[in-house]
Amino acid sequence: MRDNRHQGVEGVVDALKAQHQQIRTAMFAVLGAEGEARQRAFLAVRQLLALHEVVEEEVVHPVAGASLISGQAIVADRLKEEDQVLVMISELEQFEVDAHEFAPRFRALQLAVTAHAEAEEEAELGALPHRVVGREAAAELTSRFGMAQQVDAAGLTGSFAAMMGEVRDELGALDRAR
Repeated sequence: MRDNRHQGVEGVVDALKAQHQQIRTAMFAVLGAEGEARQRAFLAVRQLLALHEVVEEEVVHPVAGASLISGQAIVADRLKEEDQVLVMISELEQFEVDAHEFAPRFRALQLAVTAHAEAEEEAELGALPHRVVGREAAAELTSRFGMAQQVDAAGLTGSFAAMMGEVRDELGALDRAR
């Protein structure tokens, strides 16, 4: 029989892993497109990443930091990777998507995002369902994650940093409303 208090945490982990795959797929679409299609695909990647990374920072990492063995160090490593991705995206935003500098820089971003997702799945997400202790902690994680899923990534605009700010603002508003 399954421990019911972990079903919600496992659901969050499964959703995050599915988002990682969605981001990987969206990144391949950028490199497979040109012109306006590439611009739209790059926007979609930035929107997905902005929502995903803020949800991790605001909802998942605090729980992982408190629940996992060496959790603070694990989260610190993921945050460094996320900061690197933020810098890479900010630099990419300075180029036209069809500029010759864009594709190699985007490939580097793709590798960094993939490495980050793999490290996160191995070091953080894999252990999370077994380490979140107590019904209240599990309920809070699943509740906040569910609330965060109400944010519409497709509505995010501006630079990547601005998109992340929009997500934080929306999460704050949803938190205050509950």
